[in-house]
Amino acid sequence: MALTFKSPAKVSADVVSAAAAALKVEFPKDYSDFLLETNGGVPKPRTLKVDGGDYKIEQLYSLFATPSRSVYELVSMNLHFRDELELPREYLALGLYDEQNVLLLTVVGEGIGTVSAWSFIESGFELRRVEPIAATFGEFLRCLEQPSDRAKERAALRKKFESLEMAIIDEKWAKVKTMAADLDQSLWPPSGTHPVFYAIECREAETVKQLYEAGIRFDLKDHEGQSPLEAAAASYQTHQDVIPFLISRGAKGPFPDYENEIAEAKAVLDYMQAVGIQ
Repeated sequence: MALTFKSPAKVSADVVSAAAAALKVEFPKDYSDFLLETNGGVPKPRTLKVDGGDYKIEQLYSLFATPSRSVYELVSMNLHFRDELELPREYLALGLYDEQNVLLLTVVGEGIGTVSAWSFIESGFELRRVEPIAATFGEFLRCLEQPSDRAKERAALRKKFESLEMAIIDEKWAKVKTMAADLDQSLWPPSGTHPVFYAIECREAETVKQLYEAGIRFDLKDHEGQSPLEAAAASYQTHQDVIPFLISRGAKGPFPDYENEIAEAKAVLDYMQAVGIQ
């Protein structure tokens, strides 16, 4: 797919030079050429696929020939970041990715021309989590149009894991066993809840058993840092605590549904302990 931009009107070389002078930096040539030829805007395609990951590019700041409400203006946004967020002058804010995170271009010092992703929201306005994503602005544009080789490999691997997850959902355990043996499970993409923890959460002892026997790895941690055994023990304890809590609040039994959930959670824990899952 050819890379295109929905942009404001084009600007002259004098406007580009004036913008650089206002910010007291020198734009790398490939970036200056981009402003002259395209003047920023919203790209299509919008997904940048590079070695380090995938990024949704919301927009690249423009130099307005006429006022526009759809794309932020390069100079005013950089002055804002400098004044309000103390963005060092070595960086030029290029635009936005993944909603409100910021793309940076190194314009002073080492690594001039490098495009980086600044996890602006997660880092609390501090320059933590600045990750280089392209060695030059030109490379950044090429990767918008054509994913890097490593990004292609990552996408292919993701599809394989998605197929494995579908086989688990469909309970095609022979297929799961074959696919699990052919994949490096340490590369399982962090998308949603891992099937092992999902089965524990749903108290499905039979599914836990089938996953284990099919060769799905249990030497992993969930988002809280728990092992599968720790998660199963926590689930069992949580369900055990429900009935005493209800009684303390004046509820009167019996509680058959909660008793069934306790039994299901215990069955998961008992199985994992019996086969020696740590």
